[in-house]
Amino acid sequence: MAGGRPTKLTPEIIEQAKNYCILGASNRDLVQFLRIAETTLYRWMTENKEFKEAINVGKDEANDRVGKALYSKACGYSVKESKVYRENGETVIVDVDKHFQPDTTSMIFWLKNRDSDNWKDVKERIDTHKFGDDAEVNPLELARRVAFLLTEGLEAPIKTH
Repeated sequence: MAGGRPTKLTPEIIEQAKNYCILGASNRDLVQFLRIAETTLYRWMTENKEFKEAINVGKDEANDRVGKALYSKACGYSVKESKVYRENGETVIVDVDKHFQPDTTSMIFWLKNRDSDNWKDVKERIDTHKFGDDAEVNPLELARRVAFLLTEGLEAPIKTH
């Protein structure tokens, strides 16, 4: 417990920690749930391989579940749904397919994280106002070019060589 003598790490606590992580718990959540100091949690994770592995397995399972849900949302999905209504005084249950359209934001998030080489935001600038080494630029021309870059040129992409 925070401020007192730490609870002894038992197999039951290891199982509870794993199950809580499966439900999405963070390390801060574990500290509160187990009523231990944060230092105790990290000491247990360092000293007890089984405890650390249980937490990692739980967090991996939660992350996998969310990843699958994100994928489904990105691609669109259908679910069976029961509609209940009254007809001629009787209860009627009809199973229908409910379709959820693909979600563009989920697609972007998925692709930027899973295929970032092809889907990252690219901000490439083309530098059309190079200052050549072979010609001396007078101060007025230099000021004109700097002013251009500060006003309009910052919006243009720079192409690196």
